[in-house]
Amino acid sequence: MTALVIAGAVQAQDKFPQLDPKLAHYHTAAWRWTLRQLTLYPELKKFCQLHKVWRRRFHYEDVFVPEWLKKMLVWVDDTSWDKEENITQRYNIYAKREFNKADRYPPKKFVSNESFSNSTSTFYPGKFEKTLY
Repeated sequence: MTALVIAGAVQAQDKFPQLDPKLAHYHTAAWRWTLRQLTLYPELKKFCQLHKVWRRRFHYEDVFVPEWLKKMLVWVDDTSWDKEENITQRYNIYAKREFNKADRYPPKKFVSNESFSNSTSTFYPGKFEKTLY
């Protein structure tokens, strides 16, 4: 059974680079989540408040692994670090704007259902008619 799991993990490494510890994407994601977690500790009152880290999932998106840590991760190829920075730059130029259109956080107080609507949303018929071709 363990051999099957290992074989499946080896095959999935091409599809999911964030789960492959030989690539820079894995360590950058782990570094970002570590920073998000550590920034919660000064305002931490109870252990259950650590679940607020999911609200900070968009924080530190522009942070990469520092150079001193890259030197310690000798099993990660230098081209992997460069490739990840190039992919991030292309994402910021072409795709980030489109993804940020859908990011809506509700207000603290309920105003109306319109506060949750998006100009490209199909759930609100009044708004949808404006976005027809």
